[in-house]
Amino acid sequence: MAEADQHILEGLNERQIEAVSTLEGPVLVVAGAGSGKTRVLTRRIAYLLEQGVNPSEILAITFTNKAAREMVERVHHLVGVEAAKALWISTFHSACSRILRVHPELGRLRSGFTIYDADDARRLVERSIRALELDTKRFPTRAVMAKISSAKADLITPREMALDAHGAYDRLVATVYEAYEAALIANNAVDFDNLVNSVVTGLREHAGVREYYQRRFRYLLVDEYQDTNRAQNELIGLLAEPENNIFVVGDSDQSIYGFRGADLGNIIGFANRLPTTRTIALEQNYRSTNAILELANTLITRNAVRHDKTLWSELGQGVSPLYFKAQDDRQEAEFVVSQALTVLSDGYSLRDVAVIYRTNAQSRVLEEELSKAGVPYRVVGGVRFYDRREIRDMLAYLRILVNPDDDVALSRVINTPHRGIGAGTQEQLASAARTRNVSMLHALELFSTEELGLSSRAAKALTHFVEMIDYLRELIHEEAPAPVVLDEVMTRTEYLEMINEEDPLTAEGRLENLAELRRVAAEADSLEAFLEQTALFSAIDAELDDSSMTLMTVHMAKGLEFPIVFVVGLEEGIFPHMRSLTTPAEIEEERRLLYVAVTRAKQRLLLSSARRRSFQGNVIYNPESRFIGDLPEGVYRRQESLDYQPMPEHESTKKRANEPAPYRVGDRVFHTRYGEGEVRAIRERSVDREVVVYFDAAGERVFFGSMTKLKLV
Repeated sequence: MAEADQHILEGLNERQIEAVSTLEGPVLVVAGAGSGKTRVLTRRIAYLLEQGVNPSEILAITFTNKAAREMVERVHHLVGVEAAKALWISTFHSACSRILRVHPELGRLRSGFTIYDADDARRLVERSIRALELDTKRFPTRAVMAKISSAKADLITPREMALDAHGAYDRLVATVYEAYEAALIANNAVDFDNLVNSVVTGLREHAGVREYYQRRFRYLLVDEYQDTNRAQNELIGLLAEPENNIFVVGDSDQSIYGFRGADLGNIIGFANRLPTTRTIALEQNYRSTNAILELANTLITRNAVRHDKTLWSELGQGVSPLYFKAQDDRQEAEFVVSQALTVLSDGYSLRDVAVIYRTNAQSRVLEEELSKAGVPYRVVGGVRFYDRREIRDMLAYLRILVNPDDDVALSRVINTPHRGIGAGTQEQLASAARTRNVSMLHALELFSTEELGLSSRAAKALTHFVEMIDYLRELIHEEAPAPVVLDEVMTRTEYLEMINEEDPLTAEGRLENLAELRRVAAEADSLEAFLEQTALFSAIDAELDDSSMTLMTVHMAKGLEFPIVFVVGLEEGIFPHMRSLTTPAEIEEERRLLYVAVTRAKQRLLLSSARRRSFQGNVIYNPESRFIGDLPEGVYRRQESLDYQPMPEHESTKKRANEPAPYRVGDRVFHTRYGEGEVRAIRERSVDREVVVYFDAAGERVFFGSMTKLKLV
């Protein structure tokens, strides 16, 4: 072996060397968690260059710009900057953008075209909706955008979407899709989804251009192949023909982005599509101890759709993972805090500790206990619970009810949801209130809109707002419990409808946050005590420095590692999530999520659940997660808390628990905003229920059962 080759292969294990040095034909590298896949990718590029391959003949695709930059830096370190100058190492979108700049005809574009970001695309979709004279409340821009984006990821055209439509709403969305595509072409613009979509469609139709890039890119490398969607997979397939020198790296066990359109079938079916594929499994793990890997291996083998592999490590056996079964979520959070503080005496710092959960709403109790103990923390990829927009909005409404002089709170919500009370009207109102030395709300109550110098157009909206606030303040005078007041605020303001309409991708998480806030309200003695408690927690100043503990969801944890990892909330309905209990495929993705979570741990892994939990506003008694039940006790230690004390339920929630659902799946219902629709699902949540309705003219909407305005038709 040449000395240069030895340098490239130095430090690699046997399987990694095989992957790096297999140059011809399709290669599938099944890269287990922590198995050094980035090292393999960069060493392979360097090895190709050392074998005399022209840098311009290599195309390496990653999913993020950060990963692309890291790969470039590593290759430069191995072979030098000059040798790698002509390499294409980029994301799917960047690579397609470069191709379209040279061949704009692939996307029916002209030279100098514009790439629209998400905000530009949103504005154009909204314009298309209005041009078709559709109601933007029934066809919220973000929801329509999500459907269009999903269609593009699957290479579905507007015509195909219309033919496959399930009802009038879906057919009209297809019409918007068609109008939006026409507007993009008219504007000589392309959105992010179209970057890949246009190149795929264009390469299919332009044989000369396709053959040019097939000759140019003789060697293709793709990272995180399990995360590719149909369009991305099709692009790689087109470019790789006819030699198929395609090298893909991924792990079916870490495919957790199905909700974004990732198609697990791409990596599972790779060898079937290309029968000469050489499959190489990287099983040596360089991150975790064997005790952690034994638990991970045992967990994931329950999945049927996967590539078989068993991770192992030379880092020693290590400490056996601990599973703690708490009485409730408060005790679970106390366990996390006490264990995290304990490890400090073992030489660790708080930056070595991560707490991973399934949904953002679970962070609230953890944040409160960490704050009480004075432990600094940071929420990765998210906002602290009491800083989240929907939480601050609800608290602002409640503050106005208790303190009508709170102009800051009023300014936050007077036009949320949108009521047609714009910034100009608000400034006029604030100025008039200052002149009269009263608060903004009192100004509206004491003076007519004409006396305040406000326009007649704003008068109706302001009058309606004041009437709504007056009604809600009556609840305060009647000393209604805090959760009852909160429910009424969400109902009267139509805030839940706004969340459903704004962004369907974030709606579920935001609804969960509001339901969690309701749970906090149910624990408080009064509305005033509730507001005081939330203000104190949100004001606690935890310095976010290198000694901060990390809190995050599983999806945010992907690709990261920590010496000590807690995975909390291992109960049925939470992990696995209640919305993923329908099909075996959904359960397998939930199991992959847990697999990703536990393989973030390097030295210590601590799992936990609670016998009862306040979750999404309810006291629930979920059984232990099936994923814990799948594990033999030999792969973990078990610890349980025996001091059982019932968690108090608020009377207002007890009553709802015993009320039967007024409708069943399949019933036709009417909503004042959305019209008629069909109940598609009712999910019981102990003291409330979630109702999923597909409206004829507005598509799918999700409601809390106790706060819906649905009537049987």
